[in-house]
Amino acid sequence: MEAVTFADLAPLVALVLGPVLALAVAMMRYQHVDSAKMRDLIAESNQELRDLIAQSNQELHRRIDRSDQEHRESIAQSNLELRDLIAESNQELRDVIAQSNQEHRTAIEQVRTESNQNFKELSRSLGDVRERLGRIEGHLRIWPPRGDGDGEAEAA
Repeated sequence: MEAVTFADLAPLVALVLGPVLALAVAMMRYQHVDSAKMRDLIAESNQELRDLIAQSNQELHRRIDRSDQEHRESIAQSNLELRDLIAESNQELRDVIAQSNQEHRTAIEQVRTESNQNFKELSRSLGDVRERLGRIEGHLRIWPPRGDGDGEAEAA
């Protein structure tokens, strides 16, 4: 066997390693270009996403502000309506109380009048009873015991 020198193998090595090295360099270049494009696309996508988020936030803030204002107006309107209802209710309650007071005063006045009439009638009846009692005692000749002038008999 004959000895093969590197000089003899150099064209073979160059023939095998050359295309592999060229292929590796081409693949690295392609990957670098692809990575750069990907980086640019990601950066562009991030910017678009940030713009959309900012726009969404602005729209959301506008909606929240509008909703907040609508709620405040609604609450203010409800408060006004509630105050009106309370005022009406208070007026109705005052009217009912005034009417009730008037009815009670009328009833009290009627009771007083009836009481006075009953008292007068009772006084007349009592006077009639005293008179009849006096006649009965006179007829039976029963004299009331002598007292100290107030109609009560003294103890014997």
